[in-house]
Amino acid sequence: MSGIGGFFPADSLPPGLPGASVLDAWSQGAARVDLVTNGRSALYLAFRALHERGFHRARLPAFVCPSVLRAALKGGLEVRFHDVLPDLGPDVRDVGPRDVVLFVDYFGRIPPSAVALRRRHDAVPLIEDRAQALQAGDPVGDVLVYSPRKLTGTGEGGVLVQMTRALSFEPALGRPRARELPVTWSAFRAKESLQRISTRRMSPLVERHLRRLDLDALARRRRDNHGVLSRHAPVTPLFRARGEGFAPLGLPIVVPDAVETQRALAVRGVFAARYWPHLPAGDGDFPVTRAMAAQVLLLPCDQRYGAEEMLRVARAVAEVLS
Repeated sequence: MSGIGGFFPADSLPPGLPGASVLDAWSQGAARVDLVTNGRSALYLAFRALHERGFHRARLPAFVCPSVLRAALKGGLEVRFHDVLPDLGPDVRDVGPRDVVLFVDYFGRIPPSAVALRRRHDAVPLIEDRAQALQAGDPVGDVLVYSPRKLTGTGEGGVLVQMTRALSFEPALGRPRARELPVTWSAFRAKESLQRISTRRMSPLVERHLRRLDLDALARRRRDNHGVLSRHAPVTPLFRARGEGFAPLGLPIVVPDAVETQRALAVRGVFAARYWPHLPAGDGDFPVTRAMAAQVLLLPCDQRYGAEEMLRVARAVAEVLS
């Protein structure tokens, strides 16, 4: 019996004859779209362009992937971290006129407080990190960054979307490298080890892959699986939203010890993710971030699976948490 979660091979995806492909949907309403080699490169290009326009400091959540910090620093910006609010929105204060604020659509969902932030600071550039968001709803940010390899098994790819012409930057991109889609764990790990910040274009193979995937079909499967898992797994969910209006990355749950629970689930063939084992903010005073890193796990519910696998996950969770 194969495990559930973890490595996401490209050949697990439905062929699809999309009415709206993943790439079409992510580009809807955009002023400009650039296809690059990965998400961190898309972030770097955004940070660099904003730095060239006179912005000096990136306001980043402490609860974030370390690659975001590297992209901001490489883009020429100073960095100041802030905690996240209970709804996972940015707990950012004293925003200056030369600040750029980044927030994350954690686990596929736009934090409600990010909308309020947009209203309070309508002149401040907002970067919306959608690396975990397949289908999150109407954008809040001026710039959106997608990372399809985390959602579709492509092994690479980043999508940089400008929603407004007010920023209007045009990154100069180099030629893509030839790529193959990873279909084995070893191939996936090899591609992971090569992920770097660059200015290369996305490979034509990955672009074609994203243009043939039916976004609504993938999102519907994720929502259905999320519903089964929510009903049957005896867990404390991180938030109560049941997937309506967005495509869940997984089911985030609160456990006493994320490390030990992750290990116990892996023994039972369920590979739950931690976000993030290594935080880039150091030892600052970020209590919500620290609690998230120590106590939150993400149960898999992506489009590879159906109700049968979700019930297996629920049973494994019940055994571990009983």
